[in-house]
Amino acid sequence: MFETFEVHPFGFVRKNTFVKDISAVIEAYIDKYNEDKDVCSILVNSKEGMMALSVAKIMYIEGDRKDQLVHMENTERPVVISRSMEKLEEELSPSGFVRIHKGYIVSCRYIRVIGQQDLTLTDGTVLPVSRRKAKEVRGSYMEFVRDRNSPKLR
Repeated sequence: MFETFEVHPFGFVRKNTFVKDISAVIEAYIDKYNEDKDVCSILVNSKEGMMALSVAKIMYIEGDRKDQLVHMENTERPVVISRSMEKLEEELSPSGFVRIHKGYIVSCRYIRVIGQQDLTLTDGTVLPVSRRKAKEVRGSYMEFVRDRNSPKLR
C-alpha cells in the first residue's frame, strides 16, 4: 500500500464504484496533461545571447524590420530577437498564438476584447487587426477559449 504513494497516483479506482472513480481519475490526468503543456518555452537568440522564453508569458510579438520585439507579461522592455515572423507564427500557433496583422502575433490567452479593427489585451495594449485577418483571428480566439474550457485526451 505505501509503495503507491511513491508514484503519485491521480486517484484510486475501486471495484464497487468503478465508473465514477475511473471518470475522476481520467479527468485528473487530462487536467495534469493540459497544465504540463503550458510550461513549454522556446529558445531564441537575443542581443544578450541565447535564452529560453516561456511561451505562457509571451503576450505578443511585434515585427520591427529584421528583428522582432517579444513583449512578455510583467516586463517593461521587450526582448529583441532575430527570427522571422513566419517562423515564430509556425512555432507558436499550436500554443494559442494568432497572426493578427503582418506586424503582430498575439497570444490568445491575453486577449480581452476583439473589436472591428483592433483588439485589446489584458494589460490595456491596443493592437491593430488587419481586415484580411479579422475572421481568422475571431475563429482562432473562439477555438482557443473552447479548447481551454474542455480538455482533450490525445
